[in-house]
Amino acid sequence: MNQLHFMKTSKQLIADRLCEARVNAGYKFTKDFASENSISYTTYSQHEKGKRSIKPEALVNYAEVLDVSVEWLITGQSHSSASFSNTENYAIDTNLLLDIYDQVQRMSEVMGIDKESLNQLKVSCQIYNSFNTCNGSSVGLFKIIVDHLTELKSEIKPS
Repeated sequence: MNQLHFMKTSKQLIADRLCEARVNAGYKFTKDFASENSISYTTYSQHEKGKRSIKPEALVNYAEVLDVSVEWLITGQSHSSASFSNTENYAIDTNLLLDIYDQVQRMSEVMGIDKESLNQLKVSCQIYNSFNTCNGSSVGLFKIIVDHLTELKSEIKPS
C-alpha cells in the first residue's frame, strides 16, 4: 500500500504560526488584527495563508506586535518573547539580522546555491544565533556565513 505524506513548506509553517500567534494575542479575525496594528490587510492575510513570502522587516514587526519571537515564527521553537523576560538585556538586533539576511542572499548567489533550496530567513536566524553565541566580530560573522552556507550546499542534492 502506497502512502502519501503531505509535508508543509516552511512558508506554510510560518503562516500557521502567524495565525496561532494572532489568535493567542486575542484577535479572532485577520482584518481586526491588521486594522488595529496599521498593517495592510491584504498583505497580512496573504502572509497568514502562506501565499506570499514575508520580508524580514515584516517578520520582525509581526513578532513584536504578536509578542512572540522571530525564532518561534520561523522554527516553532521558543514560543513567546515573554519566555525571555527573565533574561536580562535580551533583544534582537534587527539591523544585524537584516545585514546577515542580505549577506546570506549575496553569498548564496556567489556560491551557486539555488534559492528554492534555501530558506534565507531561517538560515539568517541560525547564523544570527551562532554569531551572538560566540560574541564574534564582523570577520567572524563572514566566516560563520560562509561555513554555514558551505555546509548547506553539501547537504542539497543536485537537481
